[in-house]
Amino acid sequence: MGSYLFRLGLFGMLLLFGLVGVFLGVVTGYAALGSGEMTYIVGKTSTTVTRAGDPSAFWRTFALWSALPVAAGMTAFWFGRRGLRTL
Repeated sequence: MGSYLFRLGLFGMLLLFGLVGVFLGVVTGYAALGSGEMTYIVGKTSTTVTRAGDPSAFWRTFALWSALPVAAGMTAFWFGRRGLRTL
């Protein structure tokens, strides 16, 4: 019974974290594509990258802060759903 509950909680949390990751990545990407700029903060340094000013840096930042969370979230969701099906 304990193993079943652990696996249920683990795969349920994978589903939840996957959905949150996909949601945040999509919202961030939509906002970045709409405004044409992304601002991120690392430590105490704030950096703003614009699509018109430096397209290469903008797309690298977009991939890191938007596309990567969507891909990781979809992977976590897939593993959570697959695990719940085996219970």
